[in-house]
Amino acid sequence: MKLRLSIDDINGYKEKYSNASAAAGFAEEPKFIGLPKYYVVILDEENLTLVEMTLGLKEKDVTAIPLSQVNSVKVSGTMIKKAVINTQGGNYKLQFKPLAVGNGSEQKDLLNRIDAL
Repeated sequence: MKLRLSIDDINGYKEKYSNASAAAGFAEEPKFIGLPKYYVVILDEENLTLVEMTLGLKEKDVTAIPLSQVNSVKVSGTMIKKAVINTQGGNYKLQFKPLAVGNGSEQKDLLNRIDAL
């Protein structure tokens, strides 16, 4: 069982669901009770794609949100960044760790692009 996703894993999902110019990273849905949901987040020119992962870090479900359906985005936090994405279909609350060892620059790039929406 995998304990974390590598850059190669994230890039594999990016190639599968988008193109090379997309930004991709890893996020989790924060929860106070229970286990969080883990996502590979891919942002390109047309869609925000959320690939939900199981606890064993295997692909479980895919949600593609067209950017035209995104109403607002709020990014906050210092060490752990929280992004609240309000869409026509509901709200998505994601937590990013841009200081993560191994994929910090990709996380920062993805957060900058999400904040610019």
